[in-house]
Amino acid sequence: AIAQKVENSAHTSLFDQVGKVREDVMALKAESSKLDECQRQLEALHSSVSANTSRVKHLSLMYANASKDKGASEKGEKEVTGPLDRTSHSGTPTESKRGSEKLPALSPNAGSGGAQKQNLASLPAMAPPPQSAR
Repeated sequence: AIAQKVENSAHTSLFDQVGKVREDVMALKAESSKLDECQRQLEALHSSVSANTSRVKHLSLMYANASKDKGASEKGEKEVTGPLDRTSHSGTPTESKRGSEKLPALSPNAGSGGAQKQNLASLPAMAPPPQSAR
């Protein structure tokens, strides 16, 4: 009888321990799924940041190209700079396959000539495109 009681109490104790381990495993699975969701969100943010970085780099290159073209046209020269160049030798925009496009003003000082050339390391604030160009 005493052996039966000891066996039953050991069985109950083991059963309780199995229940606790099962609860711990379920909690770990829930935390794991939260981590997986956070990882997916982090990957989406990384993708978005990467795309935005590429856009900013492209816009800064376009701005630098436009500044260089403006400086050359003020001197009476024209440098051909590659596929981003949409300006004729007279310094006026030419028609592209998609139609006439005009670069938006990138900063309040954009019309001040060489004032922006000194500060090309920092990115200027972007203004919305003019409504008349649409």
